[in-house]
Amino acid sequence: LFQARSSKHVTASTPFPLTLWTGGATATHGGRAFHAPNSDFVQLHRDRARSTAVKKEGWVVEPTTSFDGHRTNASTLAVHALFLDADGTGDWHQLIRVAQGLGLAGIFYRSGGHTPTRPKWRAVFPLAKMHETTTESGRAAWRQLYLSARVLFGALAGLSNDGFDPSTDVPCTPWFLTE
Repeated sequence: LFQARSSKHVTASTPFPLTLWTGGATATHGGRAFHAPNSDFVQLHRDRARSTAVKKEGWVVEPTTSFDGHRTNASTLAVHALFLDADGTGDWHQLIRVAQGLGLAGIFYRSGGHTPTRPKWRAVFPLAKMHETTTESGRAAWRQLYLSARVLFGALAGLSNDGFDPSTDVPCTPWFLTE
């Protein structure tokens, strides 16, 4: 787990709002709000990395605010971070160098199933300003922003093939913590 140097707008002490489900991929209700500093989100990753979970039964997070704890787009009020997923392509070192050079805050971690021959990793970029998703147009705008960002960051990372996963473009995409 690595945290790039902080930007002017996002630091280790900046709140990192997200919704957390501890019951795995099928636990789509009862998410709880996590509104702690970025450094606490990094520590949560470190703590969960010491745990073992059966595939799809680990803790799930979304960098979102939910009004009712349900993992649906209709329940999502805002997105607070850009999560990018790389499966089987590249490594994070080039993107870390670029992010540091640009002064972007970011969190990078290996996802489950990572091996040296098939890298699986994520890059998380906290947003300086939340993106509202309470309307269909807000969700559509998020999708366009996400798809553009995945291509841009994929190019900056030197990723081949599809680069970052194009299918994680909706606000309620579940992200597993590394366990």
